[in-house]
Amino acid sequence: MAPEGAMAVSGGNWRIFHGMVKNSRAYVSLNTSVTAIGSATAAADGRPRYTIRTEHSGDEVLPTVFDDVVLANPYQFSKISAADGVIQNPIDEIPYVQLHVTIFASPFRYSPGFFDLVDAKDVPGTVLTTLGKDDDPTSGAQGAGKAGFFSISTLRMVFNPETQKHEYLYKIFSPEKVTPEFLRLARLFLCHHFTLIK
Repeated sequence: MAPEGAMAVSGGNWRIFHGMVKNSRAYVSLNTSVTAIGSATAAADGRPRYTIRTEHSGDEVLPTVFDDVVLANPYQFSKISAADGVIQNPIDEIPYVQLHVTIFASPFRYSPGFFDLVDAKDVPGTVLTTLGKDDDPTSGAQGAGKAGFFSISTLRMVFNPETQKHEYLYKIFSPEKVTPEFLRLARLFLCHHFTLIK
């Protein structure tokens, strides 16, 4: 959800996590889905221990008993079952929203008047929205309120080969697909002419 300044690793961000696992010298079992977490006989010091059931080439319980288990995914979508007493605190259900990313180019900058500003250079490169005083979390499109979007940011300048001119490249995070009418009605720009990047 970084509205700007997002970084990437050459060759893919997966290399960060691959390097972390490799440096930890942990055993890695790829293409193996965990289906259940169970209780095992407690350790000598009374600490709980756990068994893991996986589905790789059939449903099987791993012969190894674990001291700790880390759930590193949205539990409600994991299809992992847990035996009674394994998870001490209830896991909150996270109300995920559908997110659309729209990238487009325009020869125009933000309209200062829309932000009650006079000079265009005073308009920030990134705008994050909040709910208005008459909004509630269910108003508008999936929690975005009357604004209809979560953020808009100026990415960089690009060259348009059709017009032979430089344009501003923008990115919008929104709960619904952004339309040209939305951009025009929102009065974010001095003019509604723009080029959608597909």
